[in-house]
Amino acid sequence: MICRHDIPLLVANVDTPGERQKYVIAAVEWLFELIPPHATVGILYDIGCTTHRSVQLYPFLPDSVTDRIQWATSAMHAYGHQWACQLVYAPRFQNGLGHTDGEGVERLWSKLRVIISVSRTSGRWKRLWLVDRHIQAIGETGLSDLGTNIDRRLRRAGEQAAANLEALRSCEVEEIELRRQWQLQKDEQTSVQSHAPARLKKDLHAILTLQAEVDRLEDVISSTQTSLKNVDFARSSGGMPDLAKLKQTQLAFASQVEALYASVNVDYLPGVLRNHPLEFVHMLVLAREQKISLRSRLNSHFHEWALLDQAAGGRDLAIGTKAHQETRKKIAKRKPTIVSGLKRYNERCGKLRDLRPSWSRFPIPSPLPIDFVALRDDARLMEDVWIDPSGDAEAPRWLEDMEVRNGITAMHKYDRAIDEKKRCSEEAENMCRWFGLELTAIEVAIRLPQNAPYLHLLHARREQHLLRRHGWRTSLVSRFRYDYHLRSSVEVADAICGIHHPLPLQWLAPSVLPEGFLAMEDEEIDADGYDLGDDDAECSDLKKTLIADFMEDRLEKDTIDDVLDILSQPSVPADEESDSDSDVFVPPSPTRRAYRPGPDKKSVAYSGLSIGETSCQWVLPRPYATHTFPELFSTCWIPIPAAEISRPRSSKLDGHQIHFSIDDIARLSNPDGWLNDVCINGCALVLRHFYGIPSRLCALFSTYAITCVRKQNLDSLKRSIARLRWQESDVWLIPIHQEHRKHWTMVAVLISTKTIYHFDSFAEEACWLEDINDTMRLLKFLHGEDSAMPLDGWSAYPLSITPHQTNEHDCGLWVLATMLAFLKGYEMTGLSEVDMPKFRHYLLNLIARL
Repeated sequence: MICRHDIPLLVANVDTPGERQKYVIAAVEWLFELIPPHATVGILYDIGCTTHRSVQLYPFLPDSVTDRIQWATSAMHAYGHQWACQLVYAPRFQNGLGHTDGEGVERLWSKLRVIISVSRTSGRWKRLWLVDRHIQAIGETGLSDLGTNIDRRLRRAGEQAAANLEALRSCEVEEIELRRQWQLQKDEQTSVQSHAPARLKKDLHAILTLQAEVDRLEDVISSTQTSLKNVDFARSSGGMPDLAKLKQTQLAFASQVEALYASVNVDYLPGVLRNHPLEFVHMLVLAREQKISLRSRLNSHFHEWALLDQAAGGRDLAIGTKAHQETRKKIAKRKPTIVSGLKRYNERCGKLRDLRPSWSRFPIPSPLPIDFVALRDDARLMEDVWIDPSGDAEAPRWLEDMEVRNGITAMHKYDRAIDEKKRCSEEAENMCRWFGLELTAIEVAIRLPQNAPYLHLLHARREQHLLRRHGWRTSLVSRFRYDYHLRSSVEVADAICGIHHPLPLQWLAPSVLPEGFLAMEDEEIDADGYDLGDDDAECSDLKKTLIADFMEDRLEKDTIDDVLDILSQPSVPADEESDSDSDVFVPPSPTRRAYRPGPDKKSVAYSGLSIGETSCQWVLPRPYATHTFPELFSTCWIPIPAAEISRPRSSKLDGHQIHFSIDDIARLSNPDGWLNDVCINGCALVLRHFYGIPSRLCALFSTYAITCVRKQNLDSLKRSIARLRWQESDVWLIPIHQEHRKHWTMVAVLISTKTIYHFDSFAEEACWLEDINDTMRLLKFLHGEDSAMPLDGWSAYPLSITPHQTNEHDCGLWVLATMLAFLKGYEMTGLSEVDMPKFRHYLLNLIARL
């Protein structure tokens, strides 16, 4: 049993010959034990019609369960059922099912084919274990790609809704009339009298046999009467008594024909056909039976070709040219028989047109095309030959009017597309809601003291759960909804566990006024010819205005307001200045590294700069999520043997070949080792692979990308990004090497929000402006490769404006820690400088596993 997104829910081990209904009933019982008591379920099964009938006849399931089930046949298998069955159980004719086809089990079998050769020689328990593990892996992959699945279904539903709405508008029949005609068609073609042709065919055959005998006797009597005109011959031959016997036999056969014909009229023969010749009725029944047989054989033929096109899993596991040709020949051998059957059916359609009386308006079935390609998409193939059970002399519009027939088809497709859009919207909302509830439950479990032995498992479960939000983002639910659940889950968990956090305090940087500026406070200022006089209030207001004008181009608005507030306070007497100094707290300036002097920090706040179409602001962005990296502290680290780090390591991860030489591993194992480009690029790929982040969610650019941009080496840049799926990724992580400083920085580009985040462990403004400029040049180049890449409306922010690093060798570790935070859905690492040795040891352990 699988859900409509092809994720396995239940697997049963079939230990009986054949597929029996008991497995379906058991799976339904298991499902209804887990869902809410008022939830309804749509079940699509290959023989859902038969199972529904069995449930109605026998008490396999209680009424409380059967009343909440909507039975349907799977879309592909429905074409093998009779047309009357399709009218009731086909998923494309049922409301609420949308584009659910019910063929997910077939797709699951296709994915399991790769383990057939492996499990053929395995034992029973190993085979079950292998199947179970493989199915679980398929389910995890489908669960992580739910957002992509919903977006794909939503896009297809939108396209079909638009196309069929246009078809409905171009149709000259009102929608109410189309629905009425559809209901008439269902009532007509699902009635009991419409499905008596088998018995009718048998009775008609007996009638036609007797009628032929009556006609033969009439011919014999007529010829006998002609020969008996010679009286002498009649007297001499004694033929008069024989003629009387022939007439009696004729009357007996005629009475039998009338009796049988009367019984057929009463029980089976439709009202309109009662006045038609028996040859016409017989030919109509034969055409109907032959079309049913043709439809079954054609569906099997089409299915064989479909299986041949995707033989053995497709192009990756082809069956071979010789086997392919032999299979084609065997399938082609059956084609002449089907073509001859089509020609015979078309001939009968022509005979029906000739046998129909001139006064009759009975609809004649349309011939079918001989071309299989056109026949596969022809809707007339799925319809039975009509036998009218009503007494109307005029054929209904749903059978004869092509506008009505095409309108009914477009109406069904439009209804299913709307159902699919509604279902996708509900699924996206439920996923987001469940994500928040599950995350809250995990946060509460982490905070409970009795769960301390399972703390490591709970942290791993939370990390795994947080990764799902990347694959669950859809056009219906934005990432801000998931970000809200990240914050609210922590707040709700703290409230439930009674944890209260004090309000965080942030010290503002001191503002330095120009020298001699405060000396103007005691002087009389003449501005534009106005004498301020001795009015203190007016003087104070004008001072504030002049101060604001003087500082307009130098200070930010927040800083100006702070200065004006300071000036509006009463001045401190001279004899109290020494005492007030002890009460004023001046935050210490950030410590800079002494070994490499850089540009001095400005004394005022950075007011912003625009590079091309990018707004760069040296201010922290909105409050961002911080990665605390719990597994780094909850793991007991043991020393790595020297033999493990004394040999090179190579592996192929996500299509990228990585190689760590002995020198590269020595750099990682050295506590004071500075990481080179091989360490940065290789460790980033190892981290993404270890945490199972799909490459389509986050693109990892190499350190050569920005270097190629600076050197304007576009050919090398193309080769550098050739294997990246950057067109599909919403997050780009770009490590940058500052060659003149021998320093590592990084840039994170968020495509959906047009935001660039820059991280520098030294927090240098000159460095970040240079990196942002190079990043915009890279975006401009990629815009030439993909015109959908936006170039305007970008914003750039630093992730930190205070230094994190005081040594000269940990910059590469800081870059990798920040990249890991983005890979796991955060925006900033929560590590400190004292945690870098542990993080270095953590990376070394990951590389030792290669």
